[in-house]
Amino acid sequence: MHVLGFSEVLQETEIIEIEEKSLQIPSLLGMVILKLIAWSDRPEDRDNDLYDILKIIEHYFDYNFDEIVEHHNDTFPEEDDLDQHKIAARVLGRKASQFLNISEAIKERILNTINDNVDNTKNSAIAKDWVKNKDWDLEYTTQILKEFKYGLLDKLE
Repeated sequence: MHVLGFSEVLQETEIIEIEEKSLQIPSLLGMVILKLIAWSDRPEDRDNDLYDILKIIEHYFDYNFDEIVEHHNDTFPEEDDLDQHKIAARVLGRKASQFLNISEAIKERILNTINDNVDNTKNSAIAKDWVKNKDWDLEYTTQILKEFKYGLLDKLE
């Protein structure tokens, strides 16, 4: 079985220990890419993928605060409107873009999926899913998705 992105994501794994056994798992960045690919293949069957991506974005800022401040301080707005979700999405996109640089097929799939969901806010399946799971409006969820897209484009070669 060949799944788009799987071999590329597994090139950069994390090792976790569970009950004296070592497991290699995809990085958080790789998981976001794999979840977007899986969802784009079968959105009707992949209910949890978008929610999982949203949860990663929600916690990414706190989890990676030091790195964001040190290496991505340009994502902080000049005005006082600090939005951790938008910053997290932008940085997550920047870092996940490494997988787009490995494979033209991954790049095309991810960018097409993201573009389809930011170009028309009212028809954005991703933004609508996020609205269902959070007390946010459609415009805000689309802005978060746009920041992820900008991050991906920031780092593409």
